[in-house]
Amino acid sequence: MFNPEYGERFGDEIELNATYARMGDFLKNKCRGYTGYVFTGNLDLAKKIRLKPSRRIEFFNATIDCRLLEYELYAGTKRVDKMGDFNT
Repeated sequence: MFNPEYGERFGDEIELNATYARMGDFLKNKCRGYTGYVFTGNLDLAKKIRLKPSRRIEFFNATIDCRLLEYELYAGTKRVDKMGDFNT
């Protein structure tokens, strides 16, 4: 579970791009077989995680529209090729 800064009170959004990318790398490479969560109020930064959330839950932090993003973490890919086979 991550609750990173999202540039509202602290942190520079440009610098936070790398932080969000590192979170995504960590989740993908070190947390296979688990479920990960990121709570953020910046959906543009959330895209830097480079993982597709399996679920998005809307919350408000005072007046800030936030999301709790759930990630199913697995090895390989769930992409389906044109023949209908799963690629791994």
